[in-house]
Amino acid sequence: MLNKAIKMLRLYHGYSSGQMAVKLEVFASAYSTMEKGNREIPVDIIEKCAKIFGMKASEIMLFSEKLKTKKGLSEEILKQIKRTIQEY
Repeated sequence: MLNKAIKMLRLYHGYSSGQMAVKLEVFASAYSTMEKGNREIPVDIIEKCAKIFGMKASEIMLFSEKLKTKKGLSEEILKQIKRTIQEY
């Protein structure tokens, strides 16, 4: 779910996957592989994402956990999340 959390935050902030790759200083293909969940996201990338999104790494992890368990997320937020992911 960490990959989905990062994708959602990326979309929320209006970045393309290519823009995120540049900001993270990784190849676009490497970023895409991580975001799709085909590769673990290294801690340093999580920390860089947090900085880009104006968050703490722990907040991204918490958001990821909430997506996984759906605890603390209202039905309306869950619907918006599903729509956002389906659009991309």
